[in-house]
Amino acid sequence: VEHAQLTHTLRASLETLGFAPGDVVAALASTSFDISLLELVTPLLAGGAVRIIPHEVARDPETLVEAAADVSVLHAVPALMRQVVEAARGGRTLPSLRLLLVGGDTVPPDLLAEMREIFPDAGTVVLYGPTEAAIICATYAVPAEGAVEGHPLGSPLPGVRLRVCGPRGELAPLGVPGELWISGGGVARGYLGRPELNAEKFVSIEGERAYRTGDRARWRPDGVLEFLGRADEQVKVRGFRIEPGEVEAVLRGQPGVREAVVLAREDAPGDRRLVAYVVPSAEGVETAGGGKEQVAEWETLFDDTYAQDEGEEDPTLQLRGWNSSYTGEPIPREEMRAWVEHTAERVLALRPERVLEVGCGTGLLLFRVAPHTRAYHGTDFSGVALEHVRRHAAGLPQISLSEREADRLDDYAGAGLDLVVVNSVAQYFPDLDYLLRVLEGAAAALRPGGRIFVGDVRSLPLAGAFHASVELARAPDDLAAGRLLDRVRRGIVEEQELLLDPALFEALRARIPRLGRVEVQVKRGKYDNEVSRFRYDVVLHLDVAAAAATAPVVREWGGEDAAGLRALAVEASRALLVRGVPDARVREHVRAYELVSAGGEAADAAAVRVLSAEDAGGIAPEALFALADELGRGIEVRPGASGTLDVLFHPAGGVARFPEAVDAERPWESFANDPQWGRRVRALVPALRETARARLPEYMVPSAFVVLEALPVTANGKVDRSALPAPDMPGSRGETYVALRTPAEERMAGIWAEVLGVERVGGDDNFFDLGGHSLLATQLVSRVREVFQTELPLRAVFEAPTLAELAGRVEALLAEASG
Repeated sequence: VEHAQLTHTLRASLETLGFAPGDVVAALASTSFDISLLELVTPLLAGGAVRIIPHEVARDPETLVEAAADVSVLHAVPALMRQVVEAARGGRTLPSLRLLLVGGDTVPPDLLAEMREIFPDAGTVVLYGPTEAAIICATYAVPAEGAVEGHPLGSPLPGVRLRVCGPRGELAPLGVPGELWISGGGVARGYLGRPELNAEKFVSIEGERAYRTGDRARWRPDGVLEFLGRADEQVKVRGFRIEPGEVEAVLRGQPGVREAVVLAREDAPGDRRLVAYVVPSAEGVETAGGGKEQVAEWETLFDDTYAQDEGEEDPTLQLRGWNSSYTGEPIPREEMRAWVEHTAERVLALRPERVLEVGCGTGLLLFRVAPHTRAYHGTDFSGVALEHVRRHAAGLPQISLSEREADRLDDYAGAGLDLVVVNSVAQYFPDLDYLLRVLEGAAAALRPGGRIFVGDVRSLPLAGAFHASVELARAPDDLAAGRLLDRVRRGIVEEQELLLDPALFEALRARIPRLGRVEVQVKRGKYDNEVSRFRYDVVLHLDVAAAAATAPVVREWGGEDAAGLRALAVEASRALLVRGVPDARVREHVRAYELVSAGGEAADAAAVRVLSAEDAGGIAPEALFALADELGRGIEVRPGASGTLDVLFHPAGGVARFPEAVDAERPWESFANDPQWGRRVRALVPALRETARARLPEYMVPSAFVVLEALPVTANGKVDRSALPAPDMPGSRGETYVALRTPAEERMAGIWAEVLGVERVGGDDNFFDLGGHSLLATQLVSRVREVFQTELPLRAVFEAPTLAELAGRVEALLAEASG
């Protein structure tokens, strides 16, 4: 690209985009990306200023918006612009913004509409142009009102000519698709040392040199050039020529879809097929019933579990349903007993006299805490669980029980209780709003100085480490690291339980003004299992001024062992906070997640196991609690970042405070996952498949739909198609497809496909290997009841998890009923 061509583009851009002396333009692009010249040079030519944004800042939309607070012009590729829009939607604004520029990749119409909605005082302009035309050659100013149709490229820059040509270079009529040719100012000299490619791409038309873009476009009646896709993206599947862009346009037009990409994949030799990747929008994918439906499913599951009381040796330790995520087998009883006893110790250390336990279940805590209180109120949504407590609560007259959902606490307002316990139930709440309602109701029930104990909370920051550890435990040694990562990602996004960031509880002061000190502790115990590694407890102290506590000396961990930390604590006799202490229980699992996420270093599951084990080590939390006991000091061991611990040694006989700064602008939804994601996805995929079949020929309907939270992008912000994961279909986990053998199996396969959101199910496919879990099992049983008109026990799904086995169970039930 000669200086003359660059100069032409810069001058034309100044004239068209109207850069002014007072403008401050953000420079985000890498200098290896041609658009960086437009960001860096054009504002200076206009007498304005450039705000250079470091790469690490530009990668994080929240910090990017902060760094660009005084920017008047912002350019970003569509993927990054969408993140900027989301950050602004969450409360972060760009008060000086007058112009938004977006280009470098296909710009979805819904993104343009969102930019216009979120930044109503700023103009929005689409930029188009290949590097061969010196950065940009066309612009489209988005109207302030009205729908944006298709993918408009707009009009050429001054001195540029855009032609839509047929296969022989003839001009295509208005509205007829063709290849876009560019001539006039800005067209580059050509490719260095590539004469054959130059002859193909740089041609003569009407006496001037032109560049053949390979982009398909057409002129609309309103004089706007519209992008239709790439000519070289045409694919051939089973003998049919297909334009993926046409399929993408159909999918993007559906209310539940924000972004869509369609690829032809050949993951198995000879099996070439279309795969659609979609990112759901916030609207349009809600399912009937929402959170209430999920609560009802948990109720069904727990009622069925509790009903299987087979006369355990200790009725106060009813542990049915506490199974390992790694093996599916019950967690050893001695480990669960220790887990319960440590939790009871923490509750009893608060010395409560009048207690409300929300979600008391079969009384794991109730039977251990109630004898030490004057009044103990237990609520649960499972009547079966409460009946178990009643049968075994003789000699505990202070207990009262109430069957209700957790967020129905209005009648406890003003009760003057000492403590509200919400232990090991928050993970079953359908969303963060439900939890907030429970905590607000709990606060209203407490006396001045009362406390809320939120126990056994699943950690959101450790979600990746948890799912990496589970999938690694299940994976064969030769499973490729990429496939392992796909499984981990699916486990994270389809997580059916509510996971919470410990930072949420500091932020609660905005919702509960009475909240004072916040105490967060990792789980105690010598046993290393999933209920100790990835969970924590919280005590919310109401009406206690957090500022009155002692401010600690803050140190970063410098490699000390437990003895070294003891010496530091003795030296800082008043209060000491040591940040970044490696947690021996989770360090290996955090490393495993880092390995599968990074790619490259570990080729398969066996290598991940070896490399992550090499990084094991750290300090066990129990050693820290023992150290505090030895020193006679209180201690708070909070889960920190990336598998570390923040350890606060309280002063002797006093209390110190964590110097935590709360981000008042952080959106609430970022503190938790979305347990209903999988439910919405399973509703979305069948709807998309039905729409595709209604509007496209059968050969253009994708054979698989993969739902992602976001599309992967390259360093320059474009969609990274090579990083899109292979669909996890039946057979992809190593099973052989087994044909269906009976009418009952065929009907059962239809139910499975509907509940699991998969296309094909074989006779030997396992419900849980196809993405099934306990909540989906309740949906499966409900559909079996409707289709077969028989009552299938929920436990049958766990006892007979393959399709053929479960169909056999149903056939036996039908035969028994008819006999």
